[in-house]
Amino acid sequence: MRNGAAERLSCEGPHRGEIYGRFELTGRKAFPGTEEVMKASRDRCGPLLPDYAVDLTAHGPLQTYFSHPDRAGWERGGRTVLCWAGAPRGDLDEPIRKEESAFAPVQLAYVSAFRPLWEAQLRPPQRGPEEDLATASRWAGQMAAAYAEAARLLGDARGGLPGDVREPAGEIVVVFEAAVPRWERAARAADSDAYLAAIEQAGRDNDLAVGLDAEIRKGVGLPVPRSAAAGSGEGV
Repeated sequence: MRNGAAERLSCEGPHRGEIYGRFELTGRKAFPGTEEVMKASRDRCGPLLPDYAVDLTAHGPLQTYFSHPDRAGWERGGRTVLCWAGAPRGDLDEPIRKEESAFAPVQLAYVSAFRPLWEAQLRPPQRGPEEDLATASRWAGQMAAAYAEAARLLGDARGGLPGDVREPAGEIVVVFEAAVPRWERAARAADSDAYLAAIEQAGRDNDLAVGLDAEIRKGVGLPVPRSAAAGSGEGV
């Protein structure tokens, strides 16, 4: 991206972002409105990223974006949505795309345990609990289920990890299990203050998980993002 225009570059060198998915908006002749088009784009783009980049942690925090037809583009026949991802600041230095075949079995089992969380985190509500508590509450329920599934998958994968990183993997399982009731309380919260209070500790616990994850990644030969090495708690 340069001066507001897209420029095609090799992903092997510095690049602002990568297109990881595309789809057509169908079923409507008339323009459904910007808000509906944006919601459909956001909902459908998010789940495509884990298939494109099996290990979303490898490159540090990623920001997802999408481009979609506006009213004028729709009237000209445009229906294509492009999904792309990049670093929140600066360029990516190498491709984020990586397929399952590029991983050793122990590596794949480990990174796959985090997929339920990535999928939920990539579909956050557009508005906060202060503006739309009902939608935020539904998402909190999805996050609770994602943490429960991630804890189960990581618990299953833990036995296949090298002995020196099984303990930190077990600690992450504990962090994830502790997050489940907090997100469940957020899903039942009566107001935005109760919602935010319920998930506040879960966010602090995740900072601990980042350091543990970096230790495990070193142990199984996965890349450690610079943000984790520096102690940042930012996520996908």
